[in-house]
Amino acid sequence: MKRGVHSLPEEHRHRPTSLLAVLAQLEPVPRRIDENVHRVLSILEEHHEADLIVFPELFLTGYTSVDVWELQLSVHSQPIEVLQAACRGHQTALIVGFIEQAGLRPYNSMLMIDKDGTIAGVYQKTHLFGGEAEVFTPGDNLECVKLGAITVAPLTCFDIELPEPARKLANQGADLIISIAANMDPYYDDHELAGRARALDNRIPHIYVNRPGSEGPFDFVGGSRVIAANGKVLSQAGRGESVLSAELTCGARVEADVDYLSHLRPELY
Repeated sequence: MKRGVHSLPEEHRHRPTSLLAVLAQLEPVPRRIDENVHRVLSILEEHHEADLIVFPELFLTGYTSVDVWELQLSVHSQPIEVLQAACRGHQTALIVGFIEQAGLRPYNSMLMIDKDGTIAGVYQKTHLFGGEAEVFTPGDNLECVKLGAITVAPLTCFDIELPEPARKLANQGADLIISIAANMDPYYDDHELAGRARALDNRIPHIYVNRPGSEGPFDFVGGSRVIAANGKVLSQAGRGESVLSAELTCGARVEADVDYLSHLRPELY
């Protein structure tokens, strides 16, 4: 179930919109969907004033490669319906990672629920890292998603290490990059640099939410951050559990001399 946004007419771009976002850098309980849903509900309750709350990659299930088919959820499953009802009740949009139903090789997906409780979109991770490729099916679609008045570019973890996915979504008229991650040692620096670069490349802000803690052989590095359109880090979490709030203005027009998109010459590339 998807609802995307293709390239937008110029008159619909660059409409500045204020956004109060909460970055929930929290550690999920491995393989305990109900407990992780309860944690999401608690954060929604505690931050009911937020416009948007973002959780890490695969937060609803934990980051695992073992029997992932046992943990898969459809968008019509009861845990997701509970989250929809909570978003509707609090009038808060939600982004959270989960394992999406697709048989023995499900998707590593990002669920996007709008503040009225409707599912705005589901992004299936397109660039799988390491052993993920052995247990998940890669997504084959890159599209922006409308969350309220904001056009979001959804990406997951390894996706941000390549410039092309974010660039494609920026060309569709994205106001904001939102990436969720389960980035681990020793790759902290990779995402610190890539996250800032994707904002600067495309001159749009970037919300990056990574998970903390350990699971299986992995030690996750946190470092969730809010990055301005000039690549400057506006706020950042440490390595442990943390909940950050940030006010952002999305959709502001960038001056032509520093708007890289306006200087592209695709005939050369």
